[in-house]
Amino acid sequence: MNNDKNITFVQFNILSSLLAVLNRNEYSSTDFIIANYLLENIHDLNKLSIYKVAEDCFISRSSIQRFIKTIGFNSFKDLKANAQEVMDHQKALIEYTDYTNYEETLSKKIMDMITAINNSVSKKELVTLAHQIYDTKNVILLAAEDSVASLRLLQNLLATSYKLVRVVTSSSIDARLFEHLNNDDLIITFSISGNYALAALPLLRKLTVRKTLITLNRTSLFETTFDKIIYISHDTTLNNRAIKRYQNVYTRYALNYFVDLLFHQYFITFMNQEKQE
Repeated sequence: MNNDKNITFVQFNILSSLLAVLNRNEYSSTDFIIANYLLENIHDLNKLSIYKVAEDCFISRSSIQRFIKTIGFNSFKDLKANAQEVMDHQKALIEYTDYTNYEETLSKKIMDMITAINNSVSKKELVTLAHQIYDTKNVILLAAEDSVASLRLLQNLLATSYKLVRVVTSSSIDARLFEHLNNDDLIITFSISGNYALAALPLLRKLTVRKTLITLNRTSLFETTFDKIIYISHDTTLNNRAIKRYQNVYTRYALNYFVDLLFHQYFITFMNQEKQE
């Protein structure tokens, strides 16, 4: 996309951020009304003016400005400048699903993906990451809002095993959260395509915590920021230094599968150990 240099980890996905606002607010709330209006007019976002939004929603411009800042943008103009991101995302989704023999092709691609992940992610890597999660007091799982379901599943699974971690996404970020982290804390960034990790790099580079990345993207940009990178495939790899929207079986299913592998390793390593004790 043309303006990816201007995208921050908060602004990463306009569509997901607006949907998150929609999901967590009452129908009558100002935030819901604004988010709902912007979503209904998402394909004409670059044509809208703040005056038009205020008039149609019966809401003051100052309320809209406040809303815009809560989803990571400095101004309505700033939001509109990233409208192309929505179109790129839509195009990627259409390309992902628009082919014949969809069920047969999808099934084969998923099986190939599982084999690739099994061949790429070693048991040693899973054991090491499981130990880090177990031994670290403050663990943050960081990802784009699109990946929140997988991360919350992992959060729930770990909670049942007496380990509490925090999930932070592009639409729930609060920079103050990171002020209290220290060198012994751990941030695990889940970014299959590498797009979210690229957007989060300016933030992550400032932090002195331990940092692990789960990704397909083998760009050298990550090597100086992350202490450990787990590549989930040798067969399907990327080398993108700029944000590029696309969809494939990895971006849709790989994170769920990896989460299952990681929690299984965590469970057999620590829960069985506690039962023996």
